[in-house]
Formats: sequence, structure tokens, C-alpha cells
Amino acid sequence: MQETEIRALQLLAHSAVLRKESQLLTMDSKALLNDGHMLRQQMADIKHQLNAYLAKAKKKASAESMNLRCFSLGEAT
Repeated sequence: MQETEIRALQLLAHSAVLRKESQLLTMDSKALLNDGHMLRQQMADIKHQLNAYLAKAKKKASAESMNLRCFSLGEAT
């Protein structure tokens, strides 16, 4: 076999390896994009839950404040 044929075969083999690596990297990047989407969705869900919790806490604090004012007014009379 001539040197040029050997080199051509080496380049073909290297090209096949690079194609496979490219496929794996594409799969990895798709998986990362999917993970990123899932994380954004989870963050949005957590933000929604926190906002709901804060709204309940504010409502409860307001009611307790009103009760304390009524109690204080009751004691003052």
C-alpha cells in the first residue's frame, strides 16, 4: 500500500471519529437545552408558589394587625 493510500485511510478514520464526536456533542447540547428549559419551568413554578405564600402571609399579617388594633381599642374603652 502506498503512503498516500495509508494517509487517506487515516484521514477517513479520523473523519469518522470526528463525526461521531460531533453527534455526541449535538446530543449533549440538546440535553443541556432541555435541562435549561426544565430549570426555567421549575424556577417559574417556585416563583409562583413564593408569590402565593407571600400573598397569604400579607393577608394573615393584615388580619392579625386588625385584630391587635381592635383588641387595643377594646382595652382603651
